[in-house]
Amino acid sequence: MKYWKRIKIDYEEEIRKKSLELITKHSNILDRSQFKGSFINMPPEFVKFNTAIDHALEPYGRVCVKAGIYLMWNNLDAIPHIDDQEAVARVNIPLLNCEGTSTIFYDNVQTKTLLLPTGASYHAVVNTDYHEVDRVEINSPTILRISAPHSIVMNEARAPRLTLTLTLTPDISDLLDYD
Repeated sequence: MKYWKRIKIDYEEEIRKKSLELITKHSNILDRSQFKGSFINMPPEFVKFNTAIDHALEPYGRVCVKAGIYLMWNNLDAIPHIDDQEAVARVNIPLLNCEGTSTIFYDNVQTKTLLLPTGASYHAVVNTDYHEVDRVEINSPTILRISAPHSIVMNEARAPRLTLTLTLTPDISDLLDYD
């Protein structure tokens, strides 16, 4: 099973720029005193105002149905987990301080469903005898198999770490199986 795949998308820099502008000028997401959890669902208007997202996905025959932000201030913000989504995979786009950070995938996990203060739920890994099976640095747009157990290890000297995560329809997991 493939856990990740880099993809080429047009408008990548425009998506980054517009996303950071919307986050920094129209929200308090980067206010550490307001931090309630790493995964933040963005309002539907986020994609509507960031029109480059859907234009970038046109060559893949996909449409963005949900956007989220994954924000970390330190490595304790991302314990091993499985995302609680209807999607099997998402496209992650690095926004801020992602260099030298890794998304790590695991097997041999047991999970428990938890609810974050942000309202997002996820399946936290509760055992400690899991095994790393793969890893990837998110330094360009990457499809991630979010239905597989994973975590993020960041360079804590460069905080916050911020990625844009896009849920698409149809699900983009089928592209993980093609080279």
